Amino acid sequence: MAEPKKLTALERVRPRRAKRRILRLFVVLLTLTILALIFIPWQQTVIGSGEVAVFNPNARPQNIEAQIPGRVKAWAVVENQFVRKGDLLMEIEDTDSKFLDVDQVERTKQLLKELGDSAAAEGNRATEIRSQIGSIQSSQVQQLKNAEQRVRQARNRQKAAEAAL
Repeated sequence: MAEPKKLTALERVRPRRAKRRILRLFVVLLTLTILALIFIPWQQTVIGSGEVAVFNPNARPQNIEAQIPGRVKAWAVVENQFVRKGDLLMEIEDTDSKFLDVDQVERTKQLLKELGDSAAAEGNRATEIRSQIGSIQSSQVQQLKNAEQRVRQARNRQKAAEAAL
């Protein structure tokens, strides 16, 4: 049997040809990739889910979905601030022109005055109806007395007629 060839330390660490080819191919591909990344236009897109926080909420208009369209005019609180029931959180401004009535306060005052006048008129009408009911009840008592008197007169006439017969 032949004795195996003894290798020196340098021969043992020398890369094989296949390893050299793979290494050259990797270096070439890495160089081409870097050059391609330099000259190809770059656009970055990310898809994800979660919450978006605005650093300065007053810097951007924020629409509110409601029956009347509007936007947040000013924030009265900051993130993580403790609030109690009834505290002002934000000022909301409506943006629909048909709801922007400059004379709204005066119109409301006028409407309240008209409703008050209408309530007073209805109160007067109710008093008149109560008075009419009282008159009708007293006349009913009087008519009942008259009817009883006529019944007595009729009985007396009947007795008189029977006595005449």
